Parts: sequence; C-alpha cells; structure tokens
Amino acid sequence: MENQLKGKWVIGPKDRDAVLRFGNVSMEFDDGGRLTYVVHGPKTDQKIFLTYAVKGDVLVTDQPSSPRAC
Repeated sequence: MENQLKGKWVIGPKDRDAVLRFGNVSMEFDDGGRLTYVVHGPKTDQKIFLTYAVKGDVLVTDQPSSPRAC
C-alpha cells in the first residue's frame, strides 16, 4: 500500500479552531515510518521525533526515546 501520509502536513493559519486546539504545528511523514512533529513558536521551534504506523484507519505513534505505543 502506498504511503498516503508521506510529506509535510501543516495546520492552515486560517483554521482558528485547529490552531487554538493544537497550536501552530506541522508534521512531516517519511516512507520509513518516521514522523517529525514541530511546534512552531514565536522565537524557536520545538521538534519531536516519533515513529508511526497506520493500522486500519488509525495512526499509531511512538516516541523512541520513551517507547510506548499509544
């Protein structure tokens, strides 16, 4: 199955509800099951490096530095 998540996903700045709920964030998915989640701050960005898998219609993520699939 083709990786339909591959690429960079960004919350649209005009989607006020999403920005209020999740903040100014972006996610970048690669083919190898790695996900970079970025919280964009006013002065600096915080990057969180995760792994991911798709099981059915559910996205399962895990943080390798503290493994625990959610």
